[in-house]
Amino acid sequence: MAGFGKSKNAKIGGRRRDFLEGFVKQVKLNRPVLISASMSGRFAMQYLLSPDASKCTQRLRGFVPIAPAGTLEFSADDYGSCKVSPAIDSGLFL
Repeated sequence: MAGFGKSKNAKIGGRRRDFLEGFVKQVKLNRPVLISASMSGRFAMQYLLSPDASKCTQRLRGFVPIAPAGTLEFSADDYGSCKVSPAIDSGLFL
């Protein structure tokens, strides 16, 4: 994750959401399944739910959060309006 480990000198700049969006575009991913653990949740939750949580399915096919950080930055309404399927239920890994 940018800013940690061997990439601690990486400059993220701007919003975390923009960093992750730029990565997805750079490697030409089309609605990927995003697996996010721990501190990477600060990037993933912003990418998933902002600026409009109801459009999260346009960004991701599935989302697998593993104790993500940053969950308190969003409201219950934000979570409720995002309809990204849990990857395990949608058969993406079968």
